[in-house]
Order: sequence, then C-alpha cells, then structure tokens
Amino acid sequence: MQQLLVDQFTKVVSHYSSNALSVSADQLSLPLRELLIIIGRNLLETMMTPSLLEVCYTAILEADRYPDATRAYAQHGPTPAIAVLTKILAKAKQAGEIDLADCEAGARQFLGMLHGNVHLEAVLQLGDIPTLSEIDLRARTTVKAFLDGAAPVETAPIVARAALMA
Repeated sequence: MQQLLVDQFTKVVSHYSSNALSVSADQLSLPLRELLIIIGRNLLETMMTPSLLEVCYTAILEADRYPDATRAYAQHGPTPAIAVLTKILAKAKQAGEIDLADCEAGARQFLGMLHGNVHLEAVLQLGDIPTLSEIDLRARTTVKAFLDGAAPVETAPIVARAALMA
C-alpha cells in the first residue's frame, strides 16, 4: 500500500509542481516583483487543485502509517518550489535588488506567506476555494509584503544621518 501511495503522490505532485514552476526565458527577465507574482499565482492556483488538495490531506492524515508517501509529497511539491525560489532570490540578491542573509530561508518564508491559512482551509474543506481574482490578489499582496521586508536599506543622506546622531 505504501509504495502505491508513494508512486501516486510522486506522479500527481510532480506533474502539478513542474507546471506551476515552469517559467519562460522571457518571464525570467522580468523585474523580480513581476516574476514573483507570476510564480506566486501559479503556485497558489496549483495548490488549490482538487487532486493536489486530496494528496496533501492524505499525506497529513496518513503521515504516521505511510511516512514515505508523505516524504514523496514534500520531495516533489514544496522542495522543488523552494529550490526555484531560492535561485531567483539568490540572483536578485547578487544584483542588489534584495537584502537577504539566507535566500533559502527567504524562499521558505515566501512560500509560507503565500500558503498562509488559505491552503490549510482548502485542504480541510473549511471554506470555498479562492477564485482566480482572490488568488491574484493574495499573490500580489504576498509579494509586496515579502519584498518590502527584503528591500535593501537605503543609505540616508549624510546631512540626515548627522541630524540623527546629534
């Protein structure tokens, strides 16, 4: 039974994950904010797919009995998303667009902000699945909050700094 679940989880999650994370060369050249909105929207739309919600629910519910299946879910879902986001954030950090001490931690935080409780509520069937416009709004507000927190600190003019020191 466990191997059947592992195989099914791997197949379903890999399929959706690769679609959600595929970005074209044109999209990769977009400004960071726009690129993260696209990826965020894609990830949220994918997370809300009924078959993926069922897989996630089963992975949580059966984690004790079928830990390999739960690991397969994580390995083919969140792990690739974190890897792609880490690369994007590292490139932006190198370009001086953001100031993050740890790009992988930043990718995990971004993904967590994107998920929020909306994913958990969908998994537990506690409300309606968000509409495409709600998903778009969530992606945009998440990207804004994340990037505002990761923005490089601008140096204040010398005169303003001197006034603060006095």
